[in-house]
Amino acid sequence: MRERLGALDAETLAAADLEPLFREKPALHRYPGAMAKRVHDLAVHVRDEYDGDAERVWKDAKNAEQLRENIAGLPGFGEMKIKSLAAVLAKRFKVTKAKALVPPHPTLGDVASPQALLDYQAAKRAHKAEWKRMTSPD
Repeated sequence: MRERLGALDAETLAAADLEPLFREKPALHRYPGAMAKRVHDLAVHVRDEYDGDAERVWKDAKNAEQLRENIAGLPGFGEMKIKSLAAVLAKRFKVTKAKALVPPHPTLGDVASPQALLDYQAAKRAHKAEWKRMTSPD
């Protein structure tokens, strides 16, 4: 994205037509139109609510509950993304107030290598298959 647009700051992303950049070969995402809209909406939110400083999402939070509220306020962020982002913040960026939001299961916050990513993805697929099996009516 940076190579295609020149910058990754909220102001630049919010002002840009991102869909052509996401669709340019190789595509940046398997659903380029939807992801371009999500990135744009997130950039607009960060620009408007945090003066373009994404770090304020966690730095402005006084505690875990405020951090949860800040993350939940981001466009497209539901419970799963709240937990995943909290795990990344706690485990990779040492944001102490995020620790209380980290789920007990593995998340992207546990990924620190290409092999760890493959292991995480395999475990996630297995978990989803098991959950589907347990919740499907027989």
